Amino acid sequence: MKINSLYLLSVRLNQQNAHDLNKARLLIAVFFFMLTMLTTAQQVEVKRYDFEVKNQPLDQVFKQLAALEKVHFSFNASDLATEKPVTYIGKNKTFREILTGVLAPSGNYFRFVGNQVVVFKPANAAEREAIDSKAEEKQNKQTPDDQPALVMPLVRQLHDTIIRVDTIWRTDTLVKTDTVFIRELVKPEPPESKPEGKKSLRFEPDRDNGWLMGFTYAQMGNQFGFSSSEPDGELLRIVKESESISFRNFSLGAEAGYNTGKWSFNTGLQFTGFSNRFKFLDEQSVGGYYDVDTLDAYYTVVLTDTTWIYITDSAYVPLDYRQYNYNQLNNLGYLEWQLSAAYNLYKKPDLRVYASLGLVMSQLIYSNGTLISNSNGFHGVDYDIINLQPTLISYKLGLGIRKKLSDWFDFTGELFYRHSMNSVYKDYSIDKKINATGLKAGIIYYF
Repeated sequence: MKINSLYLLSVRLNQQNAHDLNKARLLIAVFFFMLTMLTTAQQVEVKRYDFEVKNQPLDQVFKQLAALEKVHFSFNASDLATEKPVTYIGKNKTFREILTGVLAPSGNYFRFVGNQVVVFKPANAAEREAIDSKAEEKQNKQTPDDQPALVMPLVRQLHDTIIRVDTIWRTDTLVKTDTVFIRELVKPEPPESKPEGKKSLRFEPDRDNGWLMGFTYAQMGNQFGFSSSEPDGELLRIVKESESISFRNFSLGAEAGYNTGKWSFNTGLQFTGFSNRFKFLDEQSVGGYYDVDTLDAYYTVVLTDTTWIYITDSAYVPLDYRQYNYNQLNNLGYLEWQLSAAYNLYKKPDLRVYASLGLVMSQLIYSNGTLISNSNGFHGVDYDIINLQPTLISYKLGLGIRKKLSDWFDFTGELFYRHSMNSVYKDYSIDKKINATGLKAGIIYYF
């Protein structure tokens, strides 16, 4: 019995020592855990920064502060739209000290709700406080002080006594619910910018809305159109045969214009020359006589009479014979003023295809040539003794391109047709009008 009692006492002492040892281990673990939490909280609280901004809006300053502490800022953009830019320099400051210094000039308050910083005006403090209180209750967070700008987090030390008798199996289920307030960032509408006047000097040309000038050269093929209201068609036939199509026609000019959207309006001066080959053979004879020539002779005898018979031929010999052979160039030179409008059918940054319609007024500056007159037979009459129309009015249709060569220059090419609406001759029974098809090329400069 004595041995059994001693054995039971030894077992109980061993169990008691084991319980005391487990209890001491648990208390040491809790102590080190609380010490680690306290040290971490103190490290977060005393973390300091060097922060500096110069002349920046508040929303940009908030983005830089959010990067320091990994927080989110919530604010009403309309409250901060009228605030002046912020300038702040802080050395070795905590996050709250920096935020207080940044918001001090504007008079705004801030409040921490979890990892979110709510910035608000003092006039809206009551409304913000009610919203933040509900958010803190849902998140089981602590209540801030009455002065939002000086709120400091509290570090609580929890003490508990755990009596462990045996092995404990503990299962915890953590349910975390976050309430996130999303406020739409309303940016104030920028004031309507007034259109600025055109600058006289630019670093890049404006091909859609701007001025231009150009120099062009055109080569044309021209076939004068002839018509007559008189019944005698012989003169009209001879005139048509005397002048054929010619490609010795050219135009050299300068123009200026203005581009506005898809339209372009141009005006300019040009010199135009028309040269057509004139070929006509004119033969004239005045007076004359018949020259009789005896070709052969024979006779007949009747009884005693002999009769001679002569075979003769005659040729008319004119007293005055003239032959005129014309083979020359008829030249007309005009100084022209044109006005045209063009519409862009296809447009790319470096290429444009357009159609144009224009009006051309031509003033005769020189003439040299011959035309056929039906007085005293068909013969040539010099331009100097007839009346030519001093002014011609023509219309012009064109289809062209503009290809970008550099920032300021374009190459232009255009296929066009022009027709005069009145006759080249002023007092003549035959109407002579220009029918020319040409190709124009040139350089355009934008300014």
